[in-house]
This record gives sequence, structure tokens and C-alpha cells, in this order.
Amino acid sequence: MEQKRINGVLCEEMGCCGIFAAALASNKEPQEVFDAYKAKHNKTGRWKGSTYTGSLKKLMANELGVKFTEIEKAKGKTVRQLHMDHCRPSGTYLVWVRGHVMTIDKGRLIDQWHCEPIEIAKKNKCRVECAIEINTPTNIPDGKITGTRTKEERAADHEAQVNAKREQAAKLLWKGMAKHGLTNKRIAEYRDQKIRLVGYNPRKKRYPFLVEVIERKGVPCSEYGETTVYSATTWFAVETHNKLAA
Repeated sequence: MEQKRINGVLCEEMGCCGIFAAALASNKEPQEVFDAYKAKHNKTGRWKGSTYTGSLKKLMANELGVKFTEIEKAKGKTVRQLHMDHCRPSGTYLVWVRGHVMTIDKGRLIDQWHCEPIEIAKKNKCRVECAIEINTPTNIPDGKITGTRTKEERAADHEAQVNAKREQAAKLLWKGMAKHGLTNKRIAEYRDQKIRLVGYNPRKKRYPFLVEVIERKGVPCSEYGETTVYSATTWFAVETHNKLAA
């Protein structure tokens, strides 16, 4: 089961139900639909993926190439009733309930958090506000395609994100050293710790430098932390390094 992301964030951690549903209906990645909606409606960088029903339908029809038919008399029925009364077993449908959008496909109710048989799915008793049948072919995989991750999966994902940020900071270290006159050739000592300079993030104003504690009280370790320009300069200034070398 592949976990979909938007701007590096898992869809299950975002309020992007409309974007996720439109991505399923159009056979596109959520990121592509997110970018298209953002550009169309001039959303700022703070926008997290919320959509309006009418604007999402227009995007699907005009930008994403999705053809669909409105389901008459859908309003007021429960999602389960809608499925029983109007949905073909092999069809794909988008269903709007209060504050949420879901996809019905092959007997499953799908959003960015869940993928369950509609008879037992969460929100299957919600009242429908509107629904459409997708007339263009979809390619939604069989089986479970979304779902909340396990604790182990969350931990592994967090570790991967942290490692990626460290790698990026390491690549930018030369910028920080050049700007502030620092060297990464020196091991600093502070409060029974040995510290080395390993990264730089220019977007962080208060703590832009990444350091690694490689020894504490004589015991080897590997712990990372962020520090200020002042502390980095105190520990790793080129002038200080040259004086010690001399």
C-alpha cells in the first residue's frame, strides 16, 4: 500500500479529501491535483488542500479531463443508501457529505484515511449533500489503497524525513561556513561534550546550524542538535581554528 504525499506530507495528515478524491477520479497523483487547484484559485503557501464543491467539479471537468454525471435524488440519503440505490458494482463515484468528500469504488468507501467495505466503513451513515458518477475510465487499484499507518510505519517515516533533512543541511553547510567564516575541521569541546559542525539551514533564523555530539563525558555517542550563529562562531570560527593549529 503506497502512502500518497503532497509537498512531502502524507495525505492522511492533511485536510485534502477533495484533492485526494479528484486524484482517484482523474488517475493523477494528489500532488498534481493539489498544484492545479492551487494555481487555478491563487492559493497561498499556507493552503493545506481544502476545496469547495463547485470549484472542484469545475477543475475536474475543465482541467483534469474527468467526465461525470450528477446523481439525481442523492441529497439526504445516507452514503450506504446511495450505494445500494444508485451505484453500479464496477462504477466509481464521488460523494460529498458535510465537510468531507469520499470516493465509492468497487464496493469500497475511500478517503485519504480509510479504505473499507462500504457496509462497515466509517461515515457510511453520513447524509449525502451531492454525488456524481465518474464516466471516464478510472484506474483505482483493488484492495486497500489508504489507511492509517502503524506506529512502526510512523516511526520509520519520521526517521526517513529526519535523515533527508540532515542530508540537505549537510549539502548546504559550505554556504553557512562561507557566510560566517567557519570550519568543519575542528572538534569543539563544551560541557564535557565533543561537538562537530555538520549542517546548515539558511531558512532557520534562530538555529541555522546543525551539530553532532560525538562524545559525552568520555563516552562515544551520536546525537544531533541545532545551534545559533553565535555558538557556531564561538566553536568553529576559522580564526579560532587557525590559532589552535598554530
